[in-house]
Amino acid sequence: MNKTRQQELTRWLKQQSIISRRWLMISRLLGVASGLLIVAQAWFLARILHRMVMENIPATALLLPLTLLVLVFVLRAWVVWLRERVGFQAGQHIRYEFAVRFSTASSRRARRGSRANRPAVGQRLSLSRSMICTIIMRATCPR
Repeated sequence: MNKTRQQELTRWLKQQSIISRRWLMISRLLGVASGLLIVAQAWFLARILHRMVMENIPATALLLPLTLLVLVFVLRAWVVWLRERVGFQAGQHIRYEFAVRFSTASSRRARRGSRANRPAVGQRLSLSRSMICTIIMRATCPR
């Protein structure tokens, strides 16, 4: 793919992200939260290891930090799962907006044509879905 075409597609994809700005912002915030939880995991783990190895404190005395470490693991897993769900919702929102745009565009084109050439509503929607898939595949897959 040549450089100008790739730049055009990148610009187009960035414009499409405006449709789902709220979902993308939530995804970014969840990503930041996940990063902070990774730092917390590393801190708890380093603290536990330091106390066990350097200070010779038995593992039974470190029950609270170990419990907190497990809680941070679980919380981070939940945040990652939630981020995946939010990303799916963002994609679903964008697909819905594309379907609405293309169905209205195809219905406008159909109104200009004769009544015999008009596709049924279901055919218009499936056509718009295939158009969406084609656009996304062209924009994201290298040639």
